[in-house]
Amino acid sequence: MFVTICSFSQIKAFCRILRETCELIAQALEALPDTLRVPLIMRDLDQLAYQDIADQLGVSLSAVKMRIKRGREQIRTLYEAAA
Repeated sequence: MFVTICSFSQIKAFCRILRETCELIAQALEALPDTLRVPLIMRDLDQLAYQDIADQLGVSLSAVKMRIKRGREQIRTLYEAAA
């Protein structure tokens, strides 16, 4: 088994980068309209099935898939612009 030992300063730097990344993602999520943010969170964070999301939101399955796709695209764009 191969084990890498990190220094305390390396761990602190990693934690700082992780914190900054989380903050950028949270800001990007907040910038999304509800119509994209809600299904995206239901899928990626709550891990609901697409059909369950469609049923809960009262929209078609294809609408849910498209909203999640567009939400991910906008998150990526917003994150890359801020990073």
